[in-house]
This record gives sequence, structure tokens and C-alpha cells, in this order.
Amino acid sequence: MALDHRRPLLVHPSLLTASVALATLGSFASYKLAGRFAISNVAQILAIALLVIAVRRALRLTDAFLLVVTAAGVLVGALTTSTLYGIIPHLEFSVFYLLALTWLCMMWRICAEMDCADRVEAAFRTAIPLSFAYLLIAAAISLIQGGDYRGLGFDDKSHAALFASALAFLSLRFLRSPTRLVLALGFVLISMMTLSRLPVLIAPFFLVAFICEYRKVRREATTPLQVYGAHLLLSAAVVTPAILITQVGDLFSSLNRAFTATGSASQSTDAHILLLEYGARLKVENVANLAFGVTPRGFASALAQSDVDISEYSVIDPGGYAKILLGVAPMHSSVGTIFVEFPIWIFALFVVGIGWSLIRLISRRDWVMLSFLVGYFLATTLYSSLTELYFYVAITAVILVCRRPLTMARIPEHSPSGLSQVY
Repeated sequence: MALDHRRPLLVHPSLLTASVALATLGSFASYKLAGRFAISNVAQILAIALLVIAVRRALRLTDAFLLVVTAAGVLVGALTTSTLYGIIPHLEFSVFYLLALTWLCMMWRICAEMDCADRVEAAFRTAIPLSFAYLLIAAAISLIQGGDYRGLGFDDKSHAALFASALAFLSLRFLRSPTRLVLALGFVLISMMTLSRLPVLIAPFFLVAFICEYRKVRREATTPLQVYGAHLLLSAAVVTPAILITQVGDLFSSLNRAFTATGSASQSTDAHILLLEYGARLKVENVANLAFGVTPRGFASALAQSDVDISEYSVIDPGGYAKILLGVAPMHSSVGTIFVEFPIWIFALFVVGIGWSLIRLISRRDWVMLSFLVGYFLATTLYSSLTELYFYVAITAVILVCRRPLTMARIPEHSPSGLSQVY
């Protein structure tokens, strides 16, 4: 077979591992250096630079074409939105998104090569335990100092909750030791320490993934102790939330918020749904919005100046309404943001990518990542994490699992000792 010289070529394996690990760990560094520019943005830039050095031909001509067309579309959207609504485009967000798209395009090519995919997975296996250690230390320091531990270093508690939830799934999928069950449960508990209700929304999908991995651990067991240990962890995954909500509800407020009917919680959900409706109306208000979007971070400013009636929102969420008038309110939906603020072809690629990934994961019977993708998609429909590096780390994990070549070196279907059949 002739050598395909267009395929990515891994030159520096250690740099590829460092790149993905840096992006994962750098997602925690949300401290702002100037304006919206954070340490995580520095990590993003460095990770891309390492990736370029580590892998040659990571981008093809079609990728470059997509990036150029998207940049041109975003620029046209900024000009039309400025003309129609008199707003000033946020170019810094456009740059961030173009860098993120560049990263995803490179990962799409890289993860299709076995040697590269192995290094990306190795990076996750390195970064996940370090991430767990960081979250534990951050929470402990905040509790000792009497500060607000719920954000865990992020600007918003829901960012911390979403990333910790994502890491729980990635622990189950990429770590090899049976202790991955313990680490995954730890990430879930950390996510529930926040006030966010998103982990509770994701929890049923995590339980499915956890049971799937529990069965694998049980099949791999070589001693009765390992088998009973797996049983104990499964019981813990089911029983622990019930215990926490009754015994230490002050630390795990997300459970109380999810299972206790409150007016504020209901209003928050109603407000998010209204924003989705307003976004859809804004998108189809004119041809320019439909084709090119209202420019990254332009939702609130464009909505405030549009013909869309948002009076109902002022009653449900007066504070959010004031932020819309100031042009600083996000849409509170990653999916909605992609639809409204970006050119229509980016949203089309996103939908096709999600659909393709679902089919791919089902065909590969990868129930852990399938559960993760469905749960994460639903959660980010009601919350926007597009401006955070961890969102693209999560997508990278999905790309890795869907694109890497299949091998026979997967977890065996049956324990060599047959203990899983006995116990």
C-alpha cells in the first residue's frame, strides 16, 4: 500500500501528551490577567503551539478552508450586527473561538492515527488524577479559610460542576485500574458540592456509565476481594446521594435544590427556556442573522436592540433582564449560542458532528462515552460553557473515542478466572 503523505505525522510524542494534559489542567486556571483574558487562555495558546510542533500535517487544506470561511463569516456577522443593531463586536471572543476550532480540527485528524491517539489517551490518564487532586486541595483550602468553595476556582459554580462531571466520565473511560470507579465517584461528589443542579441532571447518565464499568471491573476480577469491592462501589454509587441529601445537605446543596420545589429554581429554568425562545426569534429576524449569526458574545446586545419582545423575561428574572439591556448577559445555552451567534454552517457542522458521534458510539458499543455525550449535551443546552477551555477538552475526548482506529487490545469480555461468573 502506498504511503499517504497527507496523514498526520507524530514527531514529538511527549509534546503531544503535554499539549493535551496542559489543555486539561489549564482549564482550571480561570484567574483573569486582563479583562476577560485568563491564564486558561495562555494554556490554550501554549497547547496549540505544542500540538503544531508535535504533529506535522495536523491540518489539511480543507481544515484551513473551513477556518478561513468561518473567520470571514464571523467578520461579516460582526459588520451586519453592528450596522443593524449599533453594537460593538467582541473580537476577543471571536479569536478565542477560532483558536478552539483550530484545536478541534487538528484533533479530528490526529486522533484517527493510532500512535497519536495512544498519546492523547495517555495525556488524559495523566491529567485526570492530577485534576482530582487539584479539586480536593482547592475545596479543602476554601473550607479551611471559610471561603466560598463552590466555584472551585472557576468564575461560576456551574463551570466547576460541569468539568468535574465530565472528568467523572473520562475517569471511567480512560483509566485502567479498578480504582477508576472510586475516582469517578469522587468527581461526582465534588460536582455536587456546588450549588449547581446540572450534576443532578447528568447523574442518571453517569449511573448508566458507572454500571457498565462496574461490570467490566467485575469481569476483570481475579480474587473474591476484588469482586466484592466492585459490588460495594456499585452500592455506594446508588446509596451515597440519598445519604448526602439527608445528612450533609449544606455541603451538597445541588441535591436539595434538585429535589426540593422552590420558586427560584423553577424561575431559573423558565428563564433559560425563554432565552432559547428569544434566541430562535432573533436568529430568524433577518437574513443576515440567519446566515452569519449575531457575532460571538453579541446575543444580549442584539436582543436588546431587536424587535423581539422580552417583557416577560423582565418579570421572571429582573436581574437577567437588566444584564440584557447592558449587553452582558450570556444565552445560558451552549447549543443555543452556537445557533444564534455563529454562521449557520458552524451550527450545521455541530449538529452533524453530534449525530455522527452518537451513531459511532452506538456502533462501537461504547456506552460510557455515549452516556457522557447525551448527558453533557442536555446539560449544556441549559447552560453555556463555550467560553471555557474545558468544553473543548470534553469534545476532544469524544473525538478521540470516535476517531481512533479499533484494535483487539480492549478490555476482555470475560475474566480469565471465571470469578465474575461465580460471585
